[in-house]
Amino acid sequence: MPTRNEHQDISTRMDRLEKLLAAVSSDLKAITTQLNPTDGSPSLIQTINILREENGYLKENLNAVRDSSAREIDSLNQYIRRHNVLLHGIPEGNPKSDRDRLLQILSSLSINPNLLDVCHRLGRPKSKPRPLLIRFLGHATRYTIHSRKAELPKGIYPSDHLTTYRASLLRECTSLKANKQIFAAYSFNGVVCIRIRKNSDPIQIHKLADIPSPTLCPLTIPPCPILVLGLPPSIRSVAGYVSSVAPERVRSLLSICN
Repeated sequence: MPTRNEHQDISTRMDRLEKLLAAVSSDLKAITTQLNPTDGSPSLIQTINILREENGYLKENLNAVRDSSAREIDSLNQYIRRHNVLLHGIPEGNPKSDRDRLLQILSSLSINPNLLDVCHRLGRPKSKPRPLLIRFLGHATRYTIHSRKAELPKGIYPSDHLTTYRASLLRECTSLKANKQIFAAYSFNGVVCIRIRKNSDPIQIHKLADIPSPTLCPLTIPPCPILVLGLPPSIRSVAGYVSSVAPERVRSLLSICN
């Protein structure tokens, strides 16, 4: 038989359990009310969905602001380099010999050496000569270097001093040119440009999405006059085109090809 003290202990524990059960029931009722409110206010699930939509909207705005800020910073960095030009192919030496060699090149182009502001190698030493970074007092001298590049000594050529981002864009475009998916890739006045074909207009590349898909770029210019006359490039023979054009046009195209 339980003693009197044991009865009191059991009674005390029962009271505690009843109070705990009442608290749990009250909390459960509050949660149920939040999930299914009866006063017409949004439920907890609806509130979560609203907050999720707002969070997605804020993320989109944040990404847009971040991209816009990155473009503005990149444009500013490129603008700062408007007086700069890189000369490639000059054998490396000490700073004095590099400057003397540059002064000889400037003299051969009839450029006033007093227009030279800064001259030093760019990047860490490598197995091949690093480009020579040149900064002039005005951007007109940079244009002179580019416009008279054919007069530079053999093996020496200029290029724009691009930002890291624009240089990566140019590398992507250059790889397309190496694979013969585009005709040309170059930079002009700090802007990366490509040409799909020899006689096509330049396309400015400001981001990776501006680069045409390789599937849209012809590997070679079709020699057949039929494809040059404006017919769809996917058509490779007159026979495959007979069903979609008038016979008179087919005969005229055959007479041109023959």
